[in-house]
Amino acid sequence: MKKLLLCLFLLGCNESQREQVAPTPSQEAQHVTYLKDNRTNLCFATSYVSEYPFGTATIFANVPCTPEVEKLIK
Repeated sequence: MKKLLLCLFLLGCNESQREQVAPTPSQEAQHVTYLKDNRTNLCFATSYVSEYPFGTATIFANVPCTPEVEKLIK
């Protein structure tokens, strides 16, 4: 039922409204952040998932500490 309501909602939206509700994978990738655990020297990519009405979750994934990743760590 939720998926049907979401589909009906998205059909009635213009493109910018649709992207706010359901961003494309390339848009989602722009919001991935990177961090390094100083205790283990491991690097992680983090992302947030919003699942209305259940709340949000933070996802961590171990990634190689390449020079490109280390440049993106704030």
